[in-house]
Amino acid sequence: MEAKILKAVESLSDPVTGAIRRYRGDSYQRMGFFRHVTMEKLAAIYGSPSGDASSHFEARNRAVPKGREAAWTHFVWQLAAWSGERFLETGSMVYRRLHDHYFHRGMGLFTGVGEASIDQDAKGAPRVIGIKPVRMPECYISEKTGRGRDLVFPSPHTPLNWAVGEMFSAFDVRRTVLATHKAARKASKKR
Repeated sequence: MEAKILKAVESLSDPVTGAIRRYRGDSYQRMGFFRHVTMEKLAAIYGSPSGDASSHFEARNRAVPKGREAAWTHFVWQLAAWSGERFLETGSMVYRRLHDHYFHRGMGLFTGVGEASIDQDAKGAPRVIGIKPVRMPECYISEKTGRGRDLVFPSPHTPLNWAVGEMFSAFDVRRTVLATHKAARKASKKR
């Protein structure tokens, strides 16, 4: 069952960022989500672009242009923590390799120097905002240039407490995994 679930989750992986889409056809923070015209449509539906994002799926899907879906960071950290915990429970190196894979993948999700995003000011006008480096974004979003190139950048919800919390959980598990590995190596040297 775990292998089937992992296969399904991996089918949602974003090859550009390493983050994971929520589901196929997800319109929340999809390409074009923060365009002025889209934000106006979303405000009419539920108050603001990121208002009641858990409802009005069909209306939101019609309002947001079709395109690249947002790729979320917290899933990667959840997988890192889960696989590390499974390694600690079972001792199976399959889970250790999965833990290492997802943990390192999560480390690649931090924001870099000079990154920016799009949000709106108090009057609802879109604006470009700077994103500080070494932050964990909610997700990675995109916009298409006039020449058809995809620009991928962190969501304006950076850092996001949920993603940061999942990251800290994975770091806690990582600390235990590494301590267990160190203790096992030390014990094997004494033999």
